[in-house]
Amino acid sequence: MLQQPDAAAMDDVLQRWIRASILGGRAWGSGLYGLPIDQGLGLILVNLLTALWLARFHAAGRGAQWASLVDLQVAVGRVDRTSGRAVWLATAGERLRVKWLSHSDSLRLLARALV
Repeated sequence: MLQQPDAAAMDDVLQRWIRASILGGRAWGSGLYGLPIDQGLGLILVNLLTALWLARFHAAGRGAQWASLVDLQVAVGRVDRTSGRAVWLATAGERLRVKWLSHSDSLRLLARALV
């Protein structure tokens, strides 16, 4: 994703989103289903990779080779909209899934495939 013309603007969107999540208190604790900091940071990584995947999905849907800034903005909006508000993500099963994803090699492999 970092080879297209919108790369700098896309990096800025992602950095502002992650920074706002952390500084806004929506990354762990009461702002994110009561998750401890390690699981909250793991969920931030899951959200980031999900947004990157969705941006590529949107681009493919319109027949583009690369995701655009608009594709990424739509993807971040979709992922961020439910973060902290989707009560089913607070269940034990979802917590276990985030823990597994953040402590297994899956996220590293997914990150390498998407970036």
